[in-house]
Amino acid sequence: MPKKEEILKKGQRTAMLATWATIFLAIAKAVAGILSGSILLLADAVHSAVDTMAIFFSWFGLKISQKKYSDKFPYGYFKAENFAALIASLFILYAAYEIFFASYDKLFSPAELSAPMIALAVPLVSALVSYFIAVYEDKVGKEIKSQSLIANAQESKIDTISSLIIFGGILLSYFNIGYVESVIGMILAFMVAKIGFQNARIAVYSLMDASLDKDLEQNVKKLILNTKNVKKVSRLKLRQSGLFIFGEVAIKIAGNINVKRAHEIAREIEEKIKSKFSEIESLAIHAEPYRAEVLKILIPIDDDNGLDSKIIEHFGRAKNFLLVTVKNKKILSFKVKNNIHINEKVRAGLAVAKNGLDENIDIVLTKEIGEISFYALRDNLIDIYAVQGNNAKKEINNFLENKLKRLDKPTHLSNKPSK
Repeated sequence: MPKKEEILKKGQRTAMLATWATIFLAIAKAVAGILSGSILLLADAVHSAVDTMAIFFSWFGLKISQKKYSDKFPYGYFKAENFAALIASLFILYAAYEIFFASYDKLFSPAELSAPMIALAVPLVSALVSYFIAVYEDKVGKEIKSQSLIANAQESKIDTISSLIIFGGILLSYFNIGYVESVIGMILAFMVAKIGFQNARIAVYSLMDASLDKDLEQNVKKLILNTKNVKKVSRLKLRQSGLFIFGEVAIKIAGNINVKRAHEIAREIEEKIKSKFSEIESLAIHAEPYRAEVLKILIPIDDDNGLDSKIIEHFGRAKNFLLVTVKNKKILSFKVKNNIHINEKVRAGLAVAKNGLDENIDIVLTKEIGEISFYALRDNLIDIYAVQGNNAKKEINNFLENKLKRLDKPTHLSNKPSK
């Protein structure tokens, strides 16, 4: 992956090359316009001169963007490129203004065209040169995701079209079809103005930290959700800063994951994103505990008395299990299942834990739990809470009111009597 400095320098070189080519065109059009008396060529010379200023500001913005981070600018100088794009857009709008009124004035004072061959040759050469400039700027601009270079490429494409239109206008004027230069010039002015407004809007949005790429947001969100242990993504914010993007996001992870593991998950996500999306310079990730709206609770019980069943101390050797579904601190439904592993000679708790996973449980409420059962559940992000009383319904309500303590370790080791 190319480094930021290489990307910025490539954009800078492209802008400089385009600047010299556009200066050449502006001079050629101005000389041809003076010699032939063509208002279209003179107006287009002004247009090219303004384009030169626009491209220069792109170069200048890309150059400033290469400055290192500082205490005063901790996010870097990347927005200089957005600011340069805004200035370039203003010059484009000024060019449209000059072309329109020069063409409008010519409407009331048409003049005979002199040196027609020169007047016809220059726009053809201009169209050819502008086309190659547009292709090159567009290619590099998209490659390095430079807003100002892409804007200038669009303007160069307009230059290509306008040069061909000017050629047609001069040709018609040569055959004494009156006022055609003025009409074409005013149409050209509107075309240029449209490009200027579009690019100015994007530049302003970027400077105001608007989100400009919804597809990128969706792709980033999808990548994060595909990361193990991430349950939900919220508050994803991406902002354009020159060629690069900065952002922040909140991820919901299981509440039983410790701080160290949460940090590892955040770092894993950041590395994956930077590897896939090179334009993202930085993404601040905030890890937050997650609890689903609908939870399924597993409780070891003795006899089946519904929600009033008695909670038994033995987890793996419980006679039955109560499965309760809750939402918004209310019990939605429940059912009782027999413990088919009650007579297992060893690791009955592990077998029960696996069955619980098949039931997609989120929470276990129990008095006692062994080491193997505890870690089998915790490794699958199931929270385990210790109860004190015997009544299942009462302990469920205690859990919903956050009165129960979450277990951070098993209540006994596996080499002790199994429970």
